[in-house]
Amino acid sequence: MGSSHQSEQPLISVIIPVYNTEKYLAATLDSVLCQTLTNIEVICVNDGSADNSLAILKDYANKDSRIVIIDQENQGAGAARNAGLKKVTGKYCLFVDSDDFLGPSALETVYKTAENNTVDVVIFGLNAFNENTGDFAPMDYAIVVDKLPVNQAIDPSKVPNFYKYVVGFTVCKAYNVEYLRSTQLQFPGIGAHEDMPFTYVACSKTNRAFILPEVLYHYRRQREGSLSDSTNEQYLFMLQALECFKNDLVSTNCWAENSRNYYNYVLHMVKWKFDTLPPKLRASFADDLRTEWYDRLGITPQENYFYIKEEEALFSWTRDHSYLEELIGENKRLRSSLKKQKTKNKKLKEQLEKTESSKNQSSWLKRIFK
Repeated sequence: MGSSHQSEQPLISVIIPVYNTEKYLAATLDSVLCQTLTNIEVICVNDGSADNSLAILKDYANKDSRIVIIDQENQGAGAARNAGLKKVTGKYCLFVDSDDFLGPSALETVYKTAENNTVDVVIFGLNAFNENTGDFAPMDYAIVVDKLPVNQAIDPSKVPNFYKYVVGFTVCKAYNVEYLRSTQLQFPGIGAHEDMPFTYVACSKTNRAFILPEVLYHYRRQREGSLSDSTNEQYLFMLQALECFKNDLVSTNCWAENSRNYYNYVLHMVKWKFDTLPPKLRASFADDLRTEWYDRLGITPQENYFYIKEEEALFSWTRDHSYLEELIGENKRLRSSLKKQKTKNKKLKEQLEKTESSKNQSSWLKRIFK
């Protein structure tokens, strides 16, 4: 890895928040520093790592002047990304998590796409790398190609259900820095889903976004200590992120044109979380929605407004029912049904026994009078 000394503005700034990823960090840095596009800067924000991550960063920085290190006390991934954004000097920027990695020409592809199409945001594809098996798997939900106008510049606010069909990860998006700074967006300080509001608002504030379904980013799954693996059951983080999302749409003056897509996305996330939560947490989730969060997020019944009937049906049900009361009622219905079935089974058994007895008697008489 040779040293690089550049005086011209970097074409792309790569921001890498780093927290206790010593096992994967070298591979991540190598994938960024060995890109076909070399005029880049790499801003690594060490967010209070307790392992050897900072030492690895310093070793790489000694060999390659394109690396900038920010060292701070642990504040979370959102704060680390915010710190990195302040230091950006490139024309474009993107985020890479410190346990993931890029394809070798990812930055060149992103840069050429942005320049050739004069866009503020490039949304590109990613896949999943399984840490345990070494296999790659498609993540088709990241860009749902049959629901989106791909390989062209678009106005996201004019795409029905845009947020459902473009994943809210910030790592598979690249931004024009001047545009991004004009929005004054910040990552919120919540425990998970902090990239959702930032990413979606940054994508939909502009009317010049480009959807590139080509896979450029590799997302590491099944790794030790993954934050996403430990927060799946903490649904309040998701609800807080949705609230931040709405507030950011309002503060950036793009609420009116994106509100319908936002409301539909809330229902999408509610159904996703409801389906993935263990049964013991569904009751509290549903009741929190009914008693507080639907109001906080502004979700109300509106005829012919929601795109997906199953999501609307779950919204209607959770809005009007106590989940625990519904479970009790369902339990009673099942018990009643079971009782009826037992009675029916008992009658069938008695009829069968009579039939068998009749058959045996008939067989006995036949043997006597043979």
